[in-house]
Amino acid sequence: MPVKKWLLIAILTIPMLPIGLILTGALEGNMAFEGGLTLQAFIYAMWEPFVAFGLNITLLSWFNDKLNRPYRFEIHMSQAAYTVYIIHPAIIVGLSLYFHLFSIHPFIKFLMVRSLGTVCCFITALIIIRLPYAKRVL
Repeated sequence: MPVKKWLLIAILTIPMLPIGLILTGALEGNMAFEGGLTLQAFIYAMWEPFVAFGLNITLLSWFNDKLNRPYRFEIHMSQAAYTVYIIHPAIIVGLSLYFHLFSIHPFIKFLMVRSLGTVCCFITALIIIRLPYAKRVL
């Protein structure tokens, strides 16, 4: 129920900024809401938290209700996460040393090592946790 109240507060508050700006001379070119000790800045400072908080709470609640479901892929990845934590230094260092041989921009190397490293770490971890007795340790 509090989520519905915050959504209502956000919806009712949204038109308050344009109304407040119009009433304080925005149509005549008086736009001083970006800061300072002005009435427009005060209106904006009071408007923004109510709208932002109301919409954020609503979106968080909606995503929690509609999309907070574990999928098979996510379950496997979460089971492999600790193994990835243990083995990732060797894989990342190995990939970094390999890409050191190429004369590419460092940012491109970083993106490649990051992408390939993530995939390699999880594939290796999934293989490791399927070994006999590995789940007892990992």
